[in-house]
Amino acid sequence: MEQRAIQRQRQHDSTGPAPRPDARDEATLRNTMRDAIDQGQFRVYYQPIVGFERAEVIGIEALLRWEHPQFGVLTPAQFLHLAEDTGLIVPIGTAVLNAACRQAAQWAREATDAPALTVSVNLSARQISASDLLGTVTQALAVSGLEPRLLVLEVSEATLLDHGSRCAPALHELATLGVQLSVDDFGARHTSLRMLRDLPVGSVKIDRSFVTGLGTDLDDSRLVAAIVAYAHEFGAEVTAQGIDTSRQLSEVRSLGCDRGQGFYFAYPQPGEIVQALVHHRLRYRERHSAA
Repeated sequence: MEQRAIQRQRQHDSTGPAPRPDARDEATLRNTMRDAIDQGQFRVYYQPIVGFERAEVIGIEALLRWEHPQFGVLTPAQFLHLAEDTGLIVPIGTAVLNAACRQAAQWAREATDAPALTVSVNLSARQISASDLLGTVTQALAVSGLEPRLLVLEVSEATLLDHGSRCAPALHELATLGVQLSVDDFGARHTSLRMLRDLPVGSVKIDRSFVTGLGTDLDDSRLVAAIVAYAHEFGAEVTAQGIDTSRQLSEVRSLGCDRGQGFYFAYPQPGEIVQALVHHRLRYRERHSAA
């Protein structure tokens, strides 16, 4: 069952952005979402983040998947808006945070001959607005034993721009814990550069739409170069997400990006499968040295 789900996920992910279910399917998903939480249908998948300086895996992003008995493996694009509307994103997000911290802490304990990997977890607007977010993150770190410096909390650019007045105090509070903060889908709204000045952000992820056009769209190359220069000026590292080809990898490296993530390196997979990657700390240097 699990192997079939993984194969469906690989095929699904490789075809591009996931379509939203139609209205009838959405109604079914909405009505079964709470039961899905209780039945453990929501799973955490993990995708490696590769550092270009040493050409090795330096972190893992935790990605939510719904292993639905009727519709197969669903990505957040297909159900996250429903979780937001119902408010169930808060307990779902807390479960993802707890699972990711436990998994990362286990990997850190086993990493006796290499630096421990960071784990990146996405925060939604509702989670950030929750009054107990600081306590939720503090408890996740304490229960798992994960060092705060190994947890990266990602907030989308859209969330920061649409809910900035509510996000800023929460992010400053989280920074006091020693966790890292990152802006996801950076550049998509074209108005976000001042965030690096006003918020305690240590890294940004360039929106995948710009990476897709690299090598064919000169404007995308110029924009990525500008984002990299600005981020570095404020001491933030830059991750290029959505790297699917060797050409894209070559482009983002030449433009100064610090690290990358995408199907070219690995598909999102359950923790038990990513375990082999973490244990052996697979290096990409030989494979990508000519890219």
